[in-house]
This record gives sequence, structure tokens and C-alpha cells, in this order.
Amino acid sequence: MITVQGKLIASGILAITLFGAGLTAGWLLWRPKTIVQVAAPEIRQQDGSLVAKVKPDPKAKPLMEIPKGAKVLRQGNVIAQPLPSIPSGVTAPTTGSNPLGGVSPSLPSAPLTIDWTLVDQDGQQRMVFKSEDGTILAAVDIPVRDADPAPTPLKNAAGLIYGPLMRGVFYDRDLAFLRLGVEVLQVDHPGIGVKEITGNLKLGLRF
Repeated sequence: MITVQGKLIASGILAITLFGAGLTAGWLLWRPKTIVQVAAPEIRQQDGSLVAKVKPDPKAKPLMEIPKGAKVLRQGNVIAQPLPSIPSGVTAPTTGSNPLGGVSPSLPSAPLTIDWTLVDQDGQQRMVFKSEDGTILAAVDIPVRDADPAPTPLKNAAGLIYGPLMRGVFYDRDLAFLRLGVEVLQVDHPGIGVKEITGNLKLGLRF
């Protein structure tokens, strides 16, 4: 025969087990998904642009000074071939003639290499550029995806509870994947003519 004490112990073990299972399920549903970067070849597009080759290397070191406190996220380089320049007001020479009056157009310059690093500084992503082949005159970083601030999530709720035999108020609070709540009720017992004030605690999973 199961005693009252045994029933209480069994109920406590069951409640703890269900609570632990709920926390585990919530963590599995809400844990952040890890995206693993994989190697990929470069792709030359029809307009001449180039989709960069992806070459993951967790031990890569930046080739430039990094802002203090910043964390390196990505880095790479761009190699560009400058176009030959021609003095203004003249045209390129044609075969058998030299319309430049003895002035030849400049020969193609050596390729330019521009190194870049993407860093996280106080939650903000920043781009850093450097070139050993020249001086970086200007650089513009235009956020697109995160340009608009994300709406502030609502984490609190409060309201009224009303039913044929009860009425009251409640308050809920979201914490990560959990929803905690408390409610205070006045319950009518018309059969015995008693009004009872009671309270309840709530624990749920957000999904």
C-alpha cells in the first residue's frame, strides 16, 4: 500500500522530471544554429565582377592594424589590374602613326593588392583596408541587411481573467525560451456560498 508520504515523493520526482524535460526541450528548440563556412571556388560573372573564393582558415592572421578590442570575423584580399592611362586630350596611337607627338601612353601598371578585414567592435561590424601597393584614399562600408534597427521584443504581458465562477489578474514574463507567470483569482463556490482568493504560478515554453 502506498502511503501519503510516498505519493508526495513520487509526485515531486515526476514534477522535477517534467521540469527538466521541459528545459531540455526548450534549449533544443532555442539553441542558436551554428553555420559552418565551407570552401568554395571563385566565380567570374558576366559583368566582369568576381565572387570571391572562400578559403576557411581559423588560424589566419590579419595583415593590418585592428581596432583595439575588435574581434576578427573575416579577412581576404582583392587583386586588381589598373587600366593603362592616356594623357587627356589625345587618343591612343594607331598602327603606323603616333598622334601623341612623341608622348606614349603609359604602360599597364603592376596589379594592385588590397587587403581587407571584417571585425566586430562593440557589436558593430567594421571593415578595415590596407594595401602595400599604394595608399587607401577612401573606403565606404554600407550596411544593408541590418540598416534598420530591429524592433524591441515585447517580454511582458498583463491582463484580466474572467469566467463564470472566477475573475482575476495575471502577469507573464518571457525569459529566453521560458514564459513565467503568476495569476491571482477570486473563485466563487455558489454551492457553499464562499468566495475564495487563490493564486497560481505558471511555467511554459515559448516556440
